Amino acid sequence: MTAAITKPEVSQNWQPRPALASALQTIREAIATVHPVTELGETGMVFDNILEERTVIQATPVNVTAVDGHLISERIDIRTHLPRLDGSFSDAQIAEINKMGGTGALIRDTDSSDVVLASSVALFEGDDAALQALYTPLVAWIALLHPYPLLGEDGRAFLERFCPLKEPSRWDAEDFAAAVPSLRDAGIFCNAGSSGLTAEFPWKPGSTSALLGHDTSLLTFQAGVAHPIMGNGLYFSLALPTEMSHESSIRLANDLNALESSGFDIPPLFGAWSTWEPPGRLRHTGFWPNVLYAPGIILNIAAWMNIRATIARGFIGNSQENNAGIKRKEI
Repeated sequence: MTAAITKPEVSQNWQPRPALASALQTIREAIATVHPVTELGETGMVFDNILEERTVIQATPVNVTAVDGHLISERIDIRTHLPRLDGSFSDAQIAEINKMGGTGALIRDTDSSDVVLASSVALFEGDDAALQALYTPLVAWIALLHPYPLLGEDGRAFLERFCPLKEPSRWDAEDFAAAVPSLRDAGIFCNAGSSGLTAEFPWKPGSTSALLGHDTSLLTFQAGVAHPIMGNGLYFSLALPTEMSHESSIRLANDLNALESSGFDIPPLFGAWSTWEPPGRLRHTGFWPNVLYAPGIILNIAAWMNIRATIARGFIGNSQENNAGIKRKEI
């Protein structure tokens, strides 16, 4: 399902609108402060990352109407090519690495069979404020951070040059509490504390909370969990109320990442689906270091995760027709 990695170049038929062109320029300038930009076009760029491999940032036109009636005008994709992880790298290994909770998903490119790290965001027509204030810095930082979880302590040492790893998490009780009223107004059962927030999304119509014996997806935010490479920040996790064979969970986790990396009407892909303990459970996880802090972002991520849970429910439901080993988790 994933699109092939292509070299960004000046399109003969499409040029970014002024707001997007300005965003791409800002992203290029931010990248260039850390890594040289080796290839540049009006629709994207390439730079050699810390692994001395290619990271591609590419904008493309979409022009698809989302289910809520808003027009998705473009998308921005980030792809870090990892030729060292060749075709012999197994699907189980891909799913295992995606447990690390980074800023993108490890997927297998269907055209080349290469393993790549993928992130993406869809842009809505007329939402230039979000493009400038939210997505532009996110894309720049996420592109820079892409490969670091794969590097161990060597990556941490380099990352400390431009990323504050030792300071406490910038997300605090005020950030979590601020998201609660809007979530509760939407009918979502949630609670916030000094270092985190939990929210439950209905897996079935009418479901509210697992405390009532209902099937729900559990979203967890934690500011007290430090990433071994990227330091302090915000960890988030969406656990689905399903259980299945370990083999089925590996396949579905990788398929969901492939779906999200290539779809249009999807939430931003700044994390990854993976299998989880006990074996056979599915979870979407991500970790945003302090450099990605933005006021109000908790509510954005929660909204994205709610949509993500809905997409996963439909995808797993379709898979159930051909895979009897998938079933609802018993509460």
